[in-house]
Amino acid sequence: MHHGHTGLNGLLVCVLGALLAAACSTSGGNGMTILDSGNGTGGDGDSDSDADTDTDGDSDSDADTDTDGDTDTDGDTDTDSDTDTDSDTDTDSDTDTDSDSDTDSDSDTDSDSDSDADSDSDSDVTCVDNDSDWWCASLDCNDSDSSIHPYAPELSSDSVDNDCDGQTDEINTDTGTGTVCDAQDLGFTLPHIKVMILQDFSGSMGASCPTNPTSWALAKAALDTIFNAWAGKQIDFGFDTFADDGVCGVGTLQFDTAPGFAYTNTIKTWVDSQGDWTPNSWTPLYMALNNYTNTAWAPNFHNTSTPSYLLLISDGAGNCWGCESCTGPADASYGTLSNTLHTSYQIHTFAVGFGGGAPGATLNQIALYGGTTFTSYIPATDTASLLSAFNQIASAVVPCIYPVDTTDTDIDPDEVNFYFDGVVVPFNTDCNTTPPGANVGWRWTDANHDHVEFCSTTCSKLKQGQVSTVTSEFGCPTVME
Repeated sequence: MHHGHTGLNGLLVCVLGALLAAACSTSGGNGMTILDSGNGTGGDGDSDSDADTDTDGDSDSDADTDTDGDTDTDGDTDTDSDTDTDSDTDTDSDTDTDSDSDTDSDSDTDSDSDSDADSDSDSDVTCVDNDSDWWCASLDCNDSDSSIHPYAPELSSDSVDNDCDGQTDEINTDTGTGTVCDAQDLGFTLPHIKVMILQDFSGSMGASCPTNPTSWALAKAALDTIFNAWAGKQIDFGFDTFADDGVCGVGTLQFDTAPGFAYTNTIKTWVDSQGDWTPNSWTPLYMALNNYTNTAWAPNFHNTSTPSYLLLISDGAGNCWGCESCTGPADASYGTLSNTLHTSYQIHTFAVGFGGGAPGATLNQIALYGGTTFTSYIPATDTASLLSAFNQIASAVVPCIYPVDTTDTDIDPDEVNFYFDGVVVPFNTDCNTTPPGANVGWRWTDANHDHVEFCSTTCSKLKQGQVSTVTSEFGCPTVME
């Protein structure tokens, strides 16, 4: 034990005690503090030194320590415990009990009686669409049934107001003839987008600590979710690995790109069949990319009639270049190769670095010259961040504007409708952002009516893989937002 500290502590206590005693000592007119000793020097018979009849040290006759005439201890003239002069219990100068500066009882600073931040008296600032039929609840007469909304087909014998016009089972007279309008197929289909996933299958993807999942196990979980979400929709997947022989080989393509639910599920089944520790090769990264300069390699993917995107996922630097022990090329060579794929073969390349060992400089060169909006690689460390990376890519490659063939002279642009999975999408002249529009719907982008834009809220369903089919008809009046 260190006893010397005890003596020092005792000395400090003594010094502090002396200082406190000095602060409480009495004095007279020399300016030092005087404490009334009990018999009083104020001549009022109490124990303090002032001339009032209470025992506190101020000059008024109440029992608190301030100089106003009320019974609380703040410096204002009311009897509450705050520092303003109104009669409520908050510290602002209005007459309500909230802490803002207006006179209503809500918690915002505007002058209406609702709790939102706008200047009107309602609290509704967003479009609520419970049944996802593209009609806000304020306009939809049944927001729990997506088949019921303004301009929906009116059924003649179900005793339901299907089109929200206040009538039931009436004959559709939109054409003026007393008969149902003549809707015809416009022949519109969403153009497909090809995405080839080029997956690192090197040994580091299959290595792990005993208690941790392998990088490949984490990647598989993300790929499963991606394939499940997009199977049979707008993106046609392919799948390629490097190496494919456990060493440095890149001579076998697993799957070229192709459309269809069943095809995507075939890829998913193969991916799921690869064990968590299956990857065990070197990393022939340059050689794997270079395969795509050969149009005979993945010929469907090379077809330029629809966009082609190469999604590279890698966790390590290349270490194969024609032989097992060779060192990969310099980073700049990857940029040159990526640029060649873009300019000569119309292949746009995204780079995702998976895990802490991802070769950032190499992947940045690939991304910079890949011909996409991403000029650097996207980092990912687990299943969730790999999913996030793919969602960013899907949002970038799925467009909102599409060509429409309206050259048929029988097509009236005011009698065209679009449907997402059979549900009509309303027309919205300027894709306005104010409810009830809230960027819902579609619009023509030009006076020739040969391109259609799906507004951002509506288009987000395409970008997130939530829509299987988009169809269009002409011959019936356009459904308006």
